[in-house]
Amino acid sequence: MSVFSQEFKVQSVEKALSRRPEQSLKQIAVTLGVGYSTLQKWIRLARGCCHFT
Repeated sequence: MSVFSQEFKVQSVEKALSRRPEQSLKQIAVTLGVGYSTLQKWIRLARGCCHFT
């Protein structure tokens, strides 16, 4: 199990939310080296709250 820093999570969410229309979330996850569902979870947490755990 990988442990990602808070900074990496925030930057990943920012990159995912500002992606170009032709880029899928799955492609962004692969580029970042994280699982698709992990990135989805970070986005969901970021939209609902200010803090990741």
